[in-house]
Amino acid sequence: MEKSSHSAGKRGETVDTAVNSKHVPLAQLLDWCSDRSSPNFEAGWRLFLKSYKRYIYKIVSKRCSRWEVTRLDLQFSDVVNDIVTEVLLLLCDHDGGILNSFRARDNERMFLAWLATVTDRMAVRHLRRYFSKLFTANAADDFRNILGAMQPFSRWELYETVVQYLRGLAGPRKRNLERDIHLFMLYNWADFSEDMIRVTPNFRSMGDRVLDNVINRLRILTRNNLAGLR
Repeated sequence: MEKSSHSAGKRGETVDTAVNSKHVPLAQLLDWCSDRSSPNFEAGWRLFLKSYKRYIYKIVSKRCSRWEVTRLDLQFSDVVNDIVTEVLLLLCDHDGGILNSFRARDNERMFLAWLATVTDRMAVRHLRRYFSKLFTANAADDFRNILGAMQPFSRWELYETVVQYLRGLAGPRKRNLERDIHLFMLYNWADFSEDMIRVTPNFRSMGDRVLDNVINRLRILTRNNLAGLR
């Protein structure tokens, strides 16, 4: 009877494509997936996808649900698939460099926690890019309706992202930066009218022209620099 080549302890030995991932130690699987020169590279990735792709989908789907993706003019499954693809590309990019960064290679529980963190961060970056584009587009009413449906924690995440983005766009111009960002967010995020802003204690002394200039300047900055958001 012909023997099946299940052993892969030595470099150069190929793994049977039908082998169950439970027979392959985690450290060995990660070595295969992070070394394109390995004869087991493709088989390793098949095992990796069999073992962890469903888990990655679960993490991404949970994040997309929290960010109310269903309220967007997008198909939920399309968004999830796009993000999962980005995660997998990240994991295999640069000869699996990010997989090599995981150190506890014999600990499955720690690997799942690490993989969840990597996946969730990628999902958040993807969603932040889209929501930030929506925020700076001519769709303020739609944006605020979506915000109203989001969970509070997700709204704060997005708020902090936009504020950080605006700070980065300011460059060397730091004078009155925090004031201007606060004003801009009141107008665009909280739906304050210019009249409502003018009667608030902090902005009573601000002239109409200055108020208009601040709003328009930050609006132009955000629209022209969307590529800077990562």
